[in-house]
Amino acid sequence: MQHTKKLNTLVGAVCGIALITFQSACKPPENNAGHGHSHGHGHSHGPDSHAEDEEDGHATFPITVWTNGFEVFAEHEAIVAGEAAEFVTHVSRLHDGQPRSEGSIKFVMTDAAGASFEHVQSRPAKAGVYLPKINFAKAGDWNVAIRIPTAEQPAEISLGRVTVYADHEGAHGSEAPPELEGVSFLKEQQWNHPTLVRPAGTRKLRQSISVPGEVHLAADRRGAITAPIGGRLLAPATGGRPSLGQQLKAGQLVGRIQPIFSDIAARLVEARAAVKRARIELEDTSKTHERILMLAQQGAKSQRDLQSAIKQLRLAESGLESARSLEAAYVSASAGMLGDAAESVPSISLTAPIDGLISELAPIATGEFVSEGTVIARTLDLRDVQIHAYVPESLAARISDVSGATVARVGQPEETLIAFDKNVGRIAGISSEVDHETRTVAVHIETPNQSGRYRVGQSLTVQLQVGQIAGAIAVPSKAVIEEEGLTTLYVQVAGETFQKRVVKTGISDNGWTQIRSGLQVGELVVVQNAYAVRLAAVAGGEVPHGHHH
Repeated sequence: MQHTKKLNTLVGAVCGIALITFQSACKPPENNAGHGHSHGHGHSHGPDSHAEDEEDGHATFPITVWTNGFEVFAEHEAIVAGEAAEFVTHVSRLHDGQPRSEGSIKFVMTDAAGASFEHVQSRPAKAGVYLPKINFAKAGDWNVAIRIPTAEQPAEISLGRVTVYADHEGAHGSEAPPELEGVSFLKEQQWNHPTLVRPAGTRKLRQSISVPGEVHLAADRRGAITAPIGGRLLAPATGGRPSLGQQLKAGQLVGRIQPIFSDIAARLVEARAAVKRARIELEDTSKTHERILMLAQQGAKSQRDLQSAIKQLRLAESGLESARSLEAAYVSASAGMLGDAAESVPSISLTAPIDGLISELAPIATGEFVSEGTVIARTLDLRDVQIHAYVPESLAARISDVSGATVARVGQPEETLIAFDKNVGRIAGISSEVDHETRTVAVHIETPNQSGRYRVGQSLTVQLQVGQIAGAIAVPSKAVIEEEGLTTLYVQVAGETFQKRVVKTGISDNGWTQIRSGLQVGELVVVQNAYAVRLAAVAGGEVPHGHHH
């Protein structure tokens, strides 16, 4: 058999419905010697094969079907009743593009009246290639199907209708389907350079922008354990002092301060005054919070203003509580009985202000004197962190509606983490100002950190989803090739024929690229080893090959 450039009439659709391609055929040469691409009797891809075929008068009828997990590419000459006709049949698995290397296949032929007969080909002549010789008893139109055994149930693949001629005169006068242009890339080449195709489909793509980011903590997630008065630093009454990295609970005792007794009376007066000031401050802050809350509910104040008011209220409440604790300590100290033992002097408890782990511990020895205001330890509540994404000023108009965010950590670009979507995290705020030095606008994303995957101060690459397109034609991004300034991809239009398509692309999302023009839904796009097909195209179809059986 002979064939040159491929392609033809497409019947059907991809995705569960057979695609049958009848390619244009060429007449076999007078002498098959010297044609490198042979199926035993001259299946040639030589540069002069087309002219030779026309002179001989024979026609080759290629058929390509993609369905039920297999690609079948078959070729046959014009068929004469009562004479064996060879069907050169290539069988490939769709999921990995590899040939079916063993096992039988059954050909089922059915005439117009419904009568049928079968031909079983017990094994391939070589990996992926079956060479059945089928004898049709009478002329007419026959439907040909293949049954391929599988682990579940046989895969039924229709090759469509073939015409059987009554004599050689009719066969010689048969006309092959019209020839379509394409890149010749033989099945053996496809199998040697595993070539996968997938039907182009539609999907929802999210528009995104990639920006640098950094991990931060909100102010209310930080705590400081501070000496409220000068004195000696002591361990808690039970247990030792905490260590770096230790997890603390809010209110947990972490140490004591033993004040100098001569100062206690004066300090008690100061503490009572501090309680009064803190109470007044709390009253004023509470009123302000109530006013801003009401305005925020009416839309007259922003969420940022409300969060600030809540923060100030919490600080005022904490201030009053601390002042009362200090007052109580001084009351206790002034009423206590002093003895010769230092431990009989009353002490002031140091407690953790929030849940969190100790991130910083001052190098102060037990028993060492500390002055008022000395920070004994700092704590971080890392259950939630804030990711600050720094968006360039030129892209700031696109972040008014951020619908999601993923991040990649430095040194781990292949591992992406979801920081924000409809089920995870939230947008804590978007800066209303452009940073004077960096010319960026910060998007603050609050996200859970229970697993400790984020570290404060860590650098990240942030992908912000800023819109979406539904029903976009999309292909795997690896299918798209840049060639001489053009964006291209390759489409399989028959078993051994591919076409290069110049396309216009749109957005990319998580390994998928939108194709805005140049491709139709259902067309089979090369998604693996497209560069091998490109090399065949560059070589002008002269890539060395052979179909010798």
